[in-house]
Amino acid sequence: MSGVVKNFFIKSPSARSTGYNFCAISCESCKAFFRRNATKLDEYKCPFDDKCKVNVVTRKFCRKCRLRKCYAVGMKQV
Repeated sequence: MSGVVKNFFIKSPSARSTGYNFCAISCESCKAFFRRNATKLDEYKCPFDDKCKVNVVTRKFCRKCRLRKCYAVGMKQV
């Protein structure tokens, strides 16, 4: 795969990363999302009772669940 690590966060061939971002492997989209939103978890509300399944298709539906998943896979504020 020529130095590209498959993203275990999004689990999609269309979401790939070349390394660690905020202490976890993530796609560029999730890296940017986490950088902008890392401190806002309490500000967001989930419209689906905090039960969203976050993947490459649904990641834009719920910011709270996406940010929670960022933390769950090991992303940390630096």
